[in-house]
Amino acid sequence: MREAGLKDAVKRLIVKSKEIAVNDFKENLSRFLLNVEDIFSTAKERYDDFIMDSIEINAEVSADGKVGFMGTEVGISGTHGIKFVFKRSASI
Repeated sequence: MREAGLKDAVKRLIVKSKEIAVNDFKENLSRFLLNVEDIFSTAKERYDDFIMDSIEINAEVSADGKVGFMGTEVGISGTHGIKFVFKRSASI
């Protein structure tokens, strides 16, 4: 009886992989990056006296392909991360 209960508990904990359409992920990623671009432009207006050499953003990817900051519409369960590092161009 105890072994069967343990097997059931393990089965509930296993996260099954889910295939998502590449175009859906691409659209979600583009939307996220547009929002990040908006944040950058707002920061540039407010903090123009300072120069950022690089910015590191860690985003979450949900099981259904949504991309965002943890705690937003992406949620916090069944996610994997993406790391974006934006560096200032040498010509600027």
